[in-house]
Amino acid sequence: MKIEKSSGNVYADIGVANPEQMLRKALIVAQISQVITYSEDRISRAVGILGLSETELKELLHGHFHDYREADLVEYLEKLHQDKSFAGAKLGK
Repeated sequence: MKIEKSSGNVYADIGVANPEQMLRKALIVAQISQVITYSEDRISRAVGILGLSETELKELLHGHFHDYREADLVEYLEKLHQDKSFAGAKLGK
């Protein structure tokens, strides 16, 4: 088995188009996930805040964010930060 040193961006390493953008999106989604955590109650509240279906939110949190615009992901994160039901949640940078 051949081992190659990573560039630091897994998306670049595997040849994904726009690897820098994909990495930024992944980092935003990771922050969204940190704020929500995976309890059903919090997911239900987040669905209402973000205007996504539960299926869409769960798919997003499981890495299916390629078709989302970066600006939309940032907006989702900002909406969660502004909502009092997520006060005290670990907020992303």
